[in-house]
Amino acid sequence: MSERDIAKAQLLDLLKAARSEDAAKSAISILFPRAKELLQAEMLDTGENDNSARGRRIRNADFARLYFLLTPKTVVWSKSQAKELMEGDPEIAFSVFESRMIAVSADERPKLRRVILELLEDTLRSRADTRQQWLVTLLNNASLFLGDEGWKSVGIFEPSTEDLVRIMLRQVLVALSQNDRVELLKKAVTHAADVSLLCELMRSITGDVVWRDNLDGKARRSG
Repeated sequence: MSERDIAKAQLLDLLKAARSEDAAKSAISILFPRAKELLQAEMLDTGENDNSARGRRIRNADFARLYFLLTPKTVVWSKSQAKELMEGDPEIAFSVFESRMIAVSADERPKLRRVILELLEDTLRSRADTRQQWLVTLLNNASLFLGDEGWKSVGIFEPSTEDLVRIMLRQVLVALSQNDRVELLKKAVTHAADVSLLCELMRSITGDVVWRDNLDGKARRSG
């Protein structure tokens, strides 16, 4: 048996322990192009036509170091990771968000919150079938975005994370038809354990409302 055959047999034996052997072969083929023929992985979609993927291969000096970081960048999700996360259970997704938030430094949290908000906005806009579940879960976990360092992490004329979550939610709701918006909010209020974010949103839209008594005893609204 040649050295090539021995190497192939050993590699295939190791890959059998992977949860998905085909996915493992594909990953090895992307990272190490010479292994593609060895693994007979031609039938797998290894992103060979994706120039950006080829540019980030481990063999390229400018990107090789990214594969060996002891502290990987937890602020960033790959497209496939983000898609899998946002197509799953909202409760699980928010538990992942929280664990990521705990894992990063205080300086990284504002950026991470913005990344999560982008994912949520896209999901709330495009996934009508699960929009209610995501909105309810967002309302129940809104404190994740209301960090006490938010106002310290932005410039004087930049919105804080507290502003951004309200802006995001408002834009999503405005994009819906009036009937869909009403139905969504009715269901959200019925099922959510915490509507503090909705209250903050309404306050930011309507402003403070103060009721005062006229001399004749009738109430009037001002503000």
